[in-house]
Amino acid sequence: MSSRFIVIGIKSYPDGKKDFIGVNEQLVDEANYQKLISDNIEPEIKLEYFSLEVRGVTLAIIHIYDCDNPPYMMQKDFGRLKKGYSFIRKGSFQSRLSRKDLDNILVSKFRKEHTENDIEIKVLSNGEPIDRLKTLDKVHLPSEKKKEKIEQILKEKEAKLANKGTYPFFLDQDLPQIGGTPYENRSIKTLQGDLEQVNKTYYHDDLYYLFEESAYKLNLELLNKGTSYLEDASILVEIDNSDGLNISEEVISKPIRRSWLDNLKAVTPLPNLENLNYPLVVSNEVSTKVSSEIGDIKHLIPTLAFKTELRLFLTKEFPLSDRTLNVNIFGKHLKKPIVLKIKLPVDK
Repeated sequence: MSSRFIVIGIKSYPDGKKDFIGVNEQLVDEANYQKLISDNIEPEIKLEYFSLEVRGVTLAIIHIYDCDNPPYMMQKDFGRLKKGYSFIRKGSFQSRLSRKDLDNILVSKFRKEHTENDIEIKVLSNGEPIDRLKTLDKVHLPSEKKKEKIEQILKEKEAKLANKGTYPFFLDQDLPQIGGTPYENRSIKTLQGDLEQVNKTYYHDDLYYLFEESAYKLNLELLNKGTSYLEDASILVEIDNSDGLNISEEVISKPIRRSWLDNLKAVTPLPNLENLNYPLVVSNEVSTKVSSEIGDIKHLIPTLAFKTELRLFLTKEFPLSDRTLNVNIFGKHLKKPIVLKIKLPVDK
């Protein structure tokens, strides 16, 4: 902790010479000084008062400690000192605190109060803490299910027609219905075309299944263990790219299918309002960076890094080893970001 000492009983001269003249009167009780200071100065100052024998004279020492919450100011008028007065020592001179001095003190105060040791991070998925990631091995996409269904219907239709001997054209026709024609009522030719287009038809369904129903919905919970707010904070998380890593750039809306016709064609989902608060995801050949504005990170109050959770899943191609998340936290008064590393094991 920072300490300051006021020595009473030394006379100083402009040329730097000092005379030890000492104090003759009995030392005033420490409690009286403490009361005098607490009644007139804010924030609180802690002190102790004792004597010291030097060169045959008695010096009075005021030890001020735990004084690491500047600036200290007069909280009311006292003699020639007016409310709001505060002083700063520059070299051998002492002057009234200026606005520039105050700004410098506050900036320095915030810079030194926030380090990597002040921020504790938990990784959450669906709001619950996790300590590892697992690969997504068993995947049965909607497009694969529809493909299997079309192949089964084709197989049955082709077998039925084969039993007829000659090819009866009238037995293999599309049977239109209001609202769309089910696969069962489509011709072999139409079904073959559907089979070729099945991945395109159910593209958005597959995305929704992977990123909304199967993926991790990740967030970071930040706990500020420092002594003050971290103002106007933002976060940047970087992860090295590798095969099997899949991070969505948005929240995928569920395709809405209101009729048989919708069930049999590609449907473009409506915009999702959650994307207004989804973190920014930018990828290059080397890494993927995820960034978001946080706001103030209050003291000892858990704060989420992302207003909308990040969608992420890993396939079996992803290496089964610890994966490091490189976290940079920025703030209004930070000269440089707080840098943290989070290691997450990856299992099957």
